[in-house]
Order: sequence, then structure tokens, then C-alpha cells
Amino acid sequence: MRKTTDTIHRLLLLLNWIPRLPHKVDAATLHARVREAGIEVELRTIQRDLVNLSRMFPIVNDERFKPLGWSWAQDATIWPTPVAT
Repeated sequence: MRKTTDTIHRLLLLLNWIPRLPHKVDAATLHARVREAGIEVELRTIQRDLVNLSRMFPIVNDERFKPLGWSWAQDATIWPTPVAT
């Protein structure tokens, strides 16, 4: 059960930390924040999380520059996520 709750917590944290366009955040920065929150995962896990979240939420990535920048779409409705960090 712990693994499931860690995953849900990590995904909620990511949703909370992704800014609205025109601002963006890269996977490495999100990975560092997740680790600071005490969740140990690989950078690749965060990258997969972001791709999966973008399939369910209006989250976009800017592929024009490296590193890729992730943002909520300009017109996205963002609700508050009650997450303890």
C-alpha cells in the first residue's frame, strides 16, 4: 500500500508544482523538488509521470528548447491540490 500512496502523493505534488504558461519547469527541477519532499525516485520516473499526466490533464511541454519545459495550458482550469509537502 505504501508504494501506491507514494505514487499518488508524488503525482499530486507534480501537478501542484507545474506552472501555468508562459512559465515552465523542467523535469530535473521537479525531480529535485520531489527528492526534497522525501520521495526517492529516478529522474526517468518523473519524466514518465509528466508524459502520463499530460495525457489526462491539460499539461503541455515546450519541445522547442532543451531541457523540455512543462506548463499547464494557458486556458486550463487549475484546481487547488491539497498536498502536504
